[in-house]
Amino acid sequence: MKKIIFSLLVIASSFTTNLYAQDKAPGRVVNALQENFNGIKDASWAKVSDLYKAEFIFGEAVVSAFFNANGELVATGRDVAITQLPIDLQIALTKNYKDYSVTKSFEVDMQGEVTYYLMLETPTKKLQLQSNSFGWEKYQKPSDLPLF
Repeated sequence: MKKIIFSLLVIASSFTTNLYAQDKAPGRVVNALQENFNGIKDASWAKVSDLYKAEFIFGEAVVSAFFNANGELVATGRDVAITQLPIDLQIALTKNYKDYSVTKSFEVDMQGEVTYYLMLETPTKKLQLQSNSFGWEKYQKPSDLPLF
């Protein structure tokens, strides 16, 4: 249940956030970012529910890291290319959703458990998927959250 709730927060925050200046995030949270990601300093901050979201460049990727008020890293997220998905998920995607175009894909890593999310479209349909241990399942978001 925690994983589902957190994943919903990550998805919602991917598109709607209240930006905070870095000096408005608690010092322990800013320090935790620097410790976890080797001194990252240029991050944009947002408050998402009771978590602090830092968005920054890590390597060549834009990464979102979520911290609680104690500075503990709760989860990370990043956009991924379809070619970065595990092979079994790529196969299931091409087999079961060949008429759709992928418009967004990202991963959420919450304490070592990685879940992938996709937004697919045809000219007349939109579909959201999340990975599970068997492939893909339709992602049902609460009605008050925006599409990711």
